Amino acid sequence: MARIRLNFRSLTLFEDEEWGDTHMAMYATVRDSSGTPLAAFQWNNLGREVDETTTYSLAIDPENNNVIDIDLSSWATIQVSAFTHDDNAWPNSDDNENQLGSASKTIDPRVLSSLGTLTLGPTRTDNGNTGYLVTLEASLIAEPSPAEVRIQLDNLILYEDEEWGSTHMAIYMHAQAPEQNGRPAFHQEIFRWNNADKEVDEVNSYPLNNGLDSTTIRLTLNGPTVIWVEGYADDDRNWPSREGHENFLGQALITIDPSDPSTLGQRQLGPTSTDNDNTGYVINLTVDMLPPAGDGPSLSVIGLEVTQAIQHFASALAPDNSVPLVANKVTLVRAYLDSGLAAGGTIDNVTGTLTVSGATYLTIQSIAPMTAKPASAINRANFSDTLNFIIPAEIANGTLNLTVQATVGGNFSAPIQTSVSFTAAKQLDILMIRIASNGVPAPSQASYFAAVNQLPLIYPIPTDPGQAIRYWIIPGSEVVMNTHDLSTDDGMHDLLDDLEDIQEETSEETKAYALIPNNVSMNRFGTSRKWDNVALGYSYIMESVGHELGHLYGLDHAPCGTSGNYPDDTDDDFVPANGLIGEVGVDVVGKVAFSPTVSDFMSYCGSLGLPYENQWISAYHWNKLFQDFRE
Repeated sequence: MARIRLNFRSLTLFEDEEWGDTHMAMYATVRDSSGTPLAAFQWNNLGREVDETTTYSLAIDPENNNVIDIDLSSWATIQVSAFTHDDNAWPNSDDNENQLGSASKTIDPRVLSSLGTLTLGPTRTDNGNTGYLVTLEASLIAEPSPAEVRIQLDNLILYEDEEWGSTHMAIYMHAQAPEQNGRPAFHQEIFRWNNADKEVDEVNSYPLNNGLDSTTIRLTLNGPTVIWVEGYADDDRNWPSREGHENFLGQALITIDPSDPSTLGQRQLGPTSTDNDNTGYVINLTVDMLPPAGDGPSLSVIGLEVTQAIQHFASALAPDNSVPLVANKVTLVRAYLDSGLAAGGTIDNVTGTLTVSGATYLTIQSIAPMTAKPASAINRANFSDTLNFIIPAEIANGTLNLTVQATVGGNFSAPIQTSVSFTAAKQLDILMIRIASNGVPAPSQASYFAAVNQLPLIYPIPTDPGQAIRYWIIPGSEVVMNTHDLSTDDGMHDLLDDLEDIQEETSEETKAYALIPNNVSMNRFGTSRKWDNVALGYSYIMESVGHELGHLYGLDHAPCGTSGNYPDDTDDDFVPANGLIGEVGVDVVGKVAFSPTVSDFMSYCGSLGLPYENQWISAYHWNKLFQDFRE
């Protein structure tokens, strides 16, 4: 006895014998050599009308799976017949307006030439015209066996949204299987996406990892399982659905089966057909079978993040790796791994290589071994949850092609690639002024350099301060004796007036930063006057140096503060609106990651008692400084 899989792929309609669009139904029946029915398949284009000289996908209806399995010991016959009717969504032999004809084909598992790609038709209609033809695949498969599979969703390509301009779109993905191998039938939603509530527009590609649902899905299957997706569009609803939408963007399905290697690997859902019969969308995905517990791992690199301080990745704010990179800055490549073990197992001592090609060619080893987890257990804010690689500053130039491969023992992941480009940044011109105040001596030159040379930590400038910053000194004005009361707002502004007189002896591009000893009492951590290019403050990188110089470089306050200490002149366009960084930040040199709930350094939500003053730079402010600093 042999098991045969029939995959009904497409129907090409030549003539429907009706004026304009009409309803059509196609019925396929498989009978053994004695004439006994073994299996059946039916299709009616989801009840939507059809029109002639069009090819239709048969993989659209999860309630009528286009993949059927049969057991054969000898030959069998596949027969198709079809009918049309203007008013009946399921016309049949007893209720139709036109018969579009029938066709048949014989298959025999003992005769391999009878299998493969088969075409049934073209048929003849009841008016003697060419009717339709059906294309299917017939293949030998193994007996079904239970296994765990991993589905990695890559992207969605939208061809037609059926709206004027941009619109909201949502997709819903399901897994569905009949009762098999002692396991009951099941149907569950496994993924949904709406581009993080942002509108979409046609003829664009969208990442699927910017929502709440993980794009790495694990399923335990007992046999063939249908994965199907439905999509909808609506100008006003963030989550258009079957119950409420303006346009249906189509359905598509695939069958995955751990016993059939042809259903694994790179797969595609779609292209779908919209309610206006246009090409809707495609979803690209990968399906892997995971080894049983106790067997070797099936490591998979499911994503690469390339960051210098802050980066979008699996984010609702922007596409992956869309924060620009600066030349001559140490760069971190974070490889996100799925352990590939059933039952959520982990793998210790995973290492890997980063191959860099482009203007240069070299292989970089991972910083340290790591423990690979199931994708759903990864926390981006944990530096050690990723396999990490450092690109030296001198290599970070031009366009580089990056290839990462993970390994443990004798097991290797499939390589994953991405390309990145680095943009040169101009040197910052900073006028050094050191303040002595009411008996407290001025900070030393070394202290000044130590404070301001921290700027590459958060600014989009080269890592080496010697490349990033050009210091200026006006003889006789490097050390300024302050006599104002800096514990008052007026006193701080009076000192700014003094600094303005000094800065005016330099160029407009030169920003003056006056370093105040940390033990001098001030009304706040610093202040600035951006139209005069002068700032003063303590040595703290976030709340003083970076913050006040940030104002001189055009940044407003981030909208975060405390009761009685909320900043004035906040940036109304700041994203996210709560003044936090909103993404995982990374000190690349210090190998430390920060939660998205850390506040932006231009806010009033810092705390000196916490590392990095509990602040970092947001992608929003990185992008603004990048535009100002780029050559």
